Amino acid sequence: MREDWIECVIPELVTNKGVFCDGDWIEKKDQDISGEIRLIQLSDLGDGIFRDKSNIFINEKTSIKLKVHFLKKDDILIARMPDPLGRAVIFPLDGDGRFITAVDIAMLRFGSDLLENKFFLYQINSPLIRSEISKLESGTTRKRISRKNLSTIKFVLPPLPEQRAIVKKLESLFSSLDAGIADLKKAQQQLKIYRQAVLKKAFEGELTKNWREKHSYNMDDFLQELKNKKNTAIKEKLISKGDYFPNYKLEQLNFTTPNSWLSLPWKTLTSNRKYALKRGPFGSALKKDFFVESGTVVYEQGHAINDDPYRHRYFITPEKFEELKAFAVGAGDLIISCSGATLGRICLLPEDAEVGVINQALLKVDLDEEVILKKYFLILFRSESFQRLIFSKALGSAMPNMVGMEELKEMPIPIPSILEQKEIVKQIESRLSVCDSIEQNIKESLAKAEALRQSILKKAFEGNLLTAQELAECKLAKDYEPASVLLERIKAERNKATVKPSKKKEEQPLVVAKIATPIAKISADIHAGLIAKVIKIHEENPASIDNLSHIKCEKIAHLVEYHLQIPLGRQPVKDAAGPDDYPHLKKIEHRAKMANYFAIQKKDIGYSYSSAKKSEKAIEKFQSAFSDGKNKQLDDLIALFLEFDLEVSEIIATTYAGWNNLILNGNANPSDEEIVYESRENWSERKLKIARERFFKAIDWMRRHEIVPTGYGAIVPFPKKKK
Repeated sequence: MREDWIECVIPELVTNKGVFCDGDWIEKKDQDISGEIRLIQLSDLGDGIFRDKSNIFINEKTSIKLKVHFLKKDDILIARMPDPLGRAVIFPLDGDGRFITAVDIAMLRFGSDLLENKFFLYQINSPLIRSEISKLESGTTRKRISRKNLSTIKFVLPPLPEQRAIVKKLESLFSSLDAGIADLKKAQQQLKIYRQAVLKKAFEGELTKNWREKHSYNMDDFLQELKNKKNTAIKEKLISKGDYFPNYKLEQLNFTTPNSWLSLPWKTLTSNRKYALKRGPFGSALKKDFFVESGTVVYEQGHAINDDPYRHRYFITPEKFEELKAFAVGAGDLIISCSGATLGRICLLPEDAEVGVINQALLKVDLDEEVILKKYFLILFRSESFQRLIFSKALGSAMPNMVGMEELKEMPIPIPSILEQKEIVKQIESRLSVCDSIEQNIKESLAKAEALRQSILKKAFEGNLLTAQELAECKLAKDYEPASVLLERIKAERNKATVKPSKKKEEQPLVVAKIATPIAKISADIHAGLIAKVIKIHEENPASIDNLSHIKCEKIAHLVEYHLQIPLGRQPVKDAAGPDDYPHLKKIEHRAKMANYFAIQKKDIGYSYSSAKKSEKAIEKFQSAFSDGKNKQLDDLIALFLEFDLEVSEIIATTYAGWNNLILNGNANPSDEEIVYESRENWSERKLKIARERFFKAIDWMRRHEIVPTGYGAIVPFPKKKK
């Protein structure tokens, strides 16, 4: 590490304008297909690249209920689960309040101009940090890293000009590297297309067209001989009765073949013996309880998936093997995976394969090589067109399964003569061997490119990427300072908002010109009518009734008075629960009780209200004092608060009051940090128990709903000290 660099952990770099937290726990029941807030998921996070794939949403009501953390453009997102574990991307989408992220993604926002975001993105994705992450991972089946462990990893911090210079050089180097990788991947894709084109032509007879002109034949004698063999096998009860030679209609065929070829069902291609085409045992026939340390092999899905007939994990006793002889396989048999994403993977058991049984996830096929060569069938089965056919007929969507045995037995297969099958295999292998060689070279080149990328990243974060001249230019920059000094400045930024300001003179209410509101005078009935209206709307929405309280009504009253500019006669102060005028509220409650406008009910904490006999009269009197437009604004405001609990209502009203105070004091365009400080640190001790992030969220919410202060009314001061 360079001498003017320093080591630090993420929490040391996050200021009070920033955030380092996990995403939100969103369950299926929380999702809403028509919601406006999108959930960013692990699938969106590539290795340094944002994939933009997810399509899950929640609505605003749920976001408020769950108190979610909203993403901002340029946040760093870190995957706490594979693959690879710890991969990071920069969030590129615009739209405050429109995106949240899943719980297995850590959200990192430094909140400072003293750090270069991309420098830390590259550092997180470097082999140095990946190595540290792997040391701290936990879990057995699925690896993960906790945010707590991420917080302990040491990062390097260079001076700011060096951060910028390193990012610039990395992007220049990676630009050339990525262009080369793109060319290699394009060639790889072209090879894949060529490979499938070869196979398609092969099984439609195009590759052997010239061969057939020199070796003309028809299959009549072959077909008659095959029919005789099948009839004999049926008589000897080796195979079941059935139509082994159906006349397929053109639309039933999967391949367009030459006239000399046959199309025969699977069941006709298998050997004339019992269980030549057999699905593995179901139910209790083969349970893990039957497995022993050594004995007869149990072939499982992994053998077919990996085309590996030798790696065995499970065995049964010879006695159990005798019970399961119908499912026996050995040399020359084909085993096929029957379920999941690996449906259709196939393995040919070689001459030295052990005799064993298949499990429930496999299909066994024993082919008659006088009808179809196993190598021909293997290549046909692995072709893209045949694999598409298997998946198109698969049962189930989330977990595809092989079609039923009856349908499978009838599936038509293109059959040329054995001699032409041999020629087809020869032609395919000749062409694809060249493809295999080129593809291997491409894979090696891609591996070298990735190794070079990791080498460049390692060099960058060991302090060895920039030349002496580039370092000298960094030191000439106006904002150059050693990393130790830079870290102290970041620390100062972080602590700035929590340092108590020097004692000032007590704020005096500063009254500004109010917009006239067309009411004759401010009476207690006006405020009582407002509360009666709030009660009624909550009672009409039973799911929200538990959110109603006297404190929430006071918060709504504050916004009605200051935002909608409807005078209620309040003189609010900085109360622990927000901007309140409880002496005034007590007078309103007394008037309401005497006039039967609403009733007061005790709760476990505080008290609430309910409608009374003359609630409607109070509401009518209140509404008649204002225009239709003003009443519409009021309805909209109450609707916004309907699902809010006491604390959310308190945060919004307090943030509004703090913001408005700043404007009234001459700060027409306060920063979010200034608003939060005024509404939290400069409000009351109780507010410090509420996370700062929630006040920033309140500001975002207020802007989205156009509930933004304009400097109307009087400053909300600290309460006078009791003598």
